[in-house]
Amino acid sequence: MSLTPVSLFNYRLWCLATHESLSGDPEIHDIEPLFEAFKHDLSNHRNEINLKYAKVAIRTHPQLIDVLAKLGIDMSRGKGKEVEPGAEIEVDERGEEQLPAYSLY
Repeated sequence: MSLTPVSLFNYRLWCLATHESLSGDPEIHDIEPLFEAFKHDLSNHRNEINLKYAKVAIRTHPQLIDVLAKLGIDMSRGKGKEVEPGAEIEVDERGEEQLPAYSLY
């Protein structure tokens, strides 16, 4: 398995979206340094950033919007990777994507 800056960033988004982290608590303190270290690669491959995880993570970590904006990702327009290959998207009657529910426990 190849660990790329984008796969690491997507992993951290997944951790934030599922309220899991490397230290056991949902933390976002490493997102900005991760962005700073790999901003060139992340910007060049922003279409590979998983927006589904980002949308869920933003619910509990609104400061994540700033990092995504610096990458040139417009969450309102959905520019980026929407879902993992093979994943199904649930859509409501208005045609909007349904995000997975999350729990604090």
